[in-house]
Amino acid sequence: MPILLAHVGITTRNSPKLSATVGLGWHYHDIEDAISTPSGDIAIRWQPRDRLGIDLTALRTVEPARQNRDNYNTVTRTSLALHFKPVNDITVSLTGMYARNDYDRPVEIGGVARKKRDDTWTGILRCAYRPGGGKLELFGDLKIEERDSTLDANDYASHVVGVGARLQY
Repeated sequence: MPILLAHVGITTRNSPKLSATVGLGWHYHDIEDAISTPSGDIAIRWQPRDRLGIDLTALRTVEPARQNRDNYNTVTRTSLALHFKPVNDITVSLTGMYARNDYDRPVEIGGVARKKRDDTWTGILRCAYRPGGGKLELFGDLKIEERDSTLDANDYASHVVGVGARLQY
């Protein structure tokens, strides 16, 4: 099952407060009924103040289905994030995301073919500490996610508290 894709993009910084990245591509999946479709993404960063940033992202692409190799789903994701630095070493972020996975062909469950589409809403509250603005980041977050699927067994709601560290070099 060959999968071919091409994706090119451009990043621009229109001002010190505004930057954008745009990408366009094409996907080809050679499955039972081959699909050839465009894809694209955009990311916009607006920083109206030194301590405040807003990110907007959107993506549309095609991915092979996990349950069935001869199926694929169209993925649409959007997010909006607000980042605030109350002091130099601490950033508090609030992110809202929406994702839709829309499967091209019905999925077979218990011998019955059913249309599958998942809508997922996610909210994340995160606090990150980067001592001295260095390479080490310590963080904690609260993630709330809810999925509504046309297949009832795929519906869920989750609440996750996470803590971690990241070292960049």
